[in-house]
Amino acid sequence: MGDDDKVILLPGSDESAKVEVTRKAACMSELMRSMLADDDDETPEIPLLEVSKEILDKVVEFLNFHKDNPMQEILKPIQTNDIQAIVGEWDAKFIALEDD
Repeated sequence: MGDDDKVILLPGSDESAKVEVTRKAACMSELMRSMLADDDDETPEIPLLEVSKEILDKVVEFLNFHKDNPMQEILKPIQTNDIQAIVGEWDAKFIALEDD
């Protein structure tokens, strides 16, 4: 199986909703990697029954970005309260709470 092969993620909240991700991105998650370890299907499906579609979309966004952009190491002890200086610009924006 190649890194660009698709994996289908099935959120528990909506049986008709499916989220596609590459195998390379999915394997960044220890849970998904273990579920794919013995799966020889061309397009495997991973049921994530406790995960909503909204959360799964955010997880896939994170995995898709970091599959080609390694996460910045967090140095300890932490020397600043500036989250962007700690984790980098993309991650700081990703985890920022949106105003409703």
